Amino acid sequence: DFQIGLATLLKRDSSVLGTNSLENSDFENDSFAPWNALGSSTISLQQDAEGNNFAWVTDRTDSWNGILQFPSLQVGMKYEASCRVMCPIDATLHITVQLSQSYVKPAGETTVKAGEWTTVTGSFTSDMPQPMFFVEGPPAGVDFGVDDCWIRPRHDSTTLPLTDTAW
Repeated sequence: DFQIGLATLLKRDSSVLGTNSLENSDFENDSFAPWNALGSSTISLQQDAEGNNFAWVTDRTDSWNGILQFPSLQVGMKYEASCRVMCPIDATLHITVQLSQSYVKPAGETTVKAGEWTTVTGSFTSDMPQPMFFVEGPPAGVDFGVDDCWIRPRHDSTTLPLTDTAW
């Protein structure tokens, strides 16, 4: 695609486009590995009414206690991240990515209604190959559920200035 004075370069890498960078993202392999507890939290597998697994996070002593994973990402690539979350009380939950110099909340703060599964989705640009991805947020002592998580490359185009190079 060309625009006057600009060339649009579509990022394409067949090894990652459309691939979920999170392993065991739906907890259906009867384990929560390679997910880990963040802080003092404990993770267990629970089943919904249809018999599908999800992670249940308990024993939280602070709002940042949750569940985490270190996905393999490409530095400089923009990603979309998403998780379904549920809490027994109305609460604020969020997905967070720890990059090299900052913590990013791709979807900001999301209010979840008591007992309802809510999808939290947002985007970020990775500045490191294995950032920490985690779900956190309700007050200390409040359990929460996590399911159907993913991180995928965002299919945006990157617009670059046109140089004097002949096309």
